[in-house]
Amino acid sequence: MAESPSAKEPDPGAADRLSPADVLSLLEPDQLVSAKRHHFGRRAVVGWQTVLFWVLRLYWLAVLAVAVVAALRAIKG
Repeated sequence: MAESPSAKEPDPGAADRLSPADVLSLLEPDQLVSAKRHHFGRRAVVGWQTVLFWVLRLYWLAVLAVAVVAALRAIKG
């Protein structure tokens, strides 16, 4: 006998889409304490990301300089 098309099969990838809050709610108390103490550290940054971050830093400094100059001109009148 064939299954009806409306019957849903369990999705094997459903566990991958759980939010961190859902995962933490499923843990036992001792597992929760252990999970909260775990430190992931910094992520490795590849070359193009380093360049992008430096460009963003320089852009931020330029915007800051423009804001300071505008504020000084406004104060001097």
